Amino acid sequence: MAAGVAVRAWAAGHLRREGAVTATGPYAHLRHPLYLGTAFILAGFAVAAGRAGPAALVGLYFVALFVPVMRREERERRAAASELYSAYASQVPAFLPRLRPARISEPTGPGGARFDPQLYLHNREWRSVLGCAALLAVLYGKMIWAG
Repeated sequence: MAAGVAVRAWAAGHLRREGAVTATGPYAHLRHPLYLGTAFILAGFAVAAGRAGPAALVGLYFVALFVPVMRREERERRAAASELYSAYASQVPAFLPRLRPARISEPTGPGGARFDPQLYLHNREWRSVLGCAALLAVLYGKMIWAG
């Protein structure tokens, strides 16, 4: 779960939603780092639950919900900046990260290519930290209650 929160935080500190393409930080390694972080978080909760049934449900939930969302976002990005996004997509995989960051020429705007804590706050990624803490508290309570 912690790895997922870290990946999401890193991505949120680079994500400029008003731009056509974000190609810095984790976005130079994969096109959907927020969803990869979410997959790590969900996998962590599935492991913490300690049962195969919830793990299978979490996997199905992720595929059913997030794969269509990723495809829709890709269509929207291509419509907004077809040439730039096509160049980006040809170099950066959708979900499984490449080891070396891609070098995409992109106007990065204020802050350049570094992690920006203000973007992290602006993108409200702190909510995933609170959500994970709340769910961990529920699992902990369940563990204590079950004795």
